[in-house]
Amino acid sequence: IWDPSNAFNVMTTAVLFGLVTAHTLMNIALMRLPRTPEEYPFVRIVFHFFLPIVATVLFWCVLYESIFPMTSPLEWSPVLWLLVLVPGGIYAFSKNRGLNRARGRELGIAPPSD
Repeated sequence: IWDPSNAFNVMTTAVLFGLVTAHTLMNIALMRLPRTPEEYPFVRIVFHFFLPIVATVLFWCVLYESIFPMTSPLEWSPVLWLLVLVPGGIYAFSKNRGLNRARGRELGIAPPSD
């Protein structure tokens, strides 16, 4: 369908979508980590809230600058990203459904409420 350079641009942009999504979800998870007793409040605010928010905003700015203005083959990048994200999300939610509360607490995730 595309020549090699266009195919490379589409695939690398789709991977960039995935990286930005993964880093955003990891930063959200970092913000939800429980505070340890020896952790100082200032350190927690900086490392668990301020820096993840700054990093997430920067990632989304890079993604925005990479895809806009949308040129002809790059419009396929979000489609390819969704083709991987949707089945991955369905798999993750199906694995989360079987967790009991104790195991979910060990893993640092909240199991679905009963």
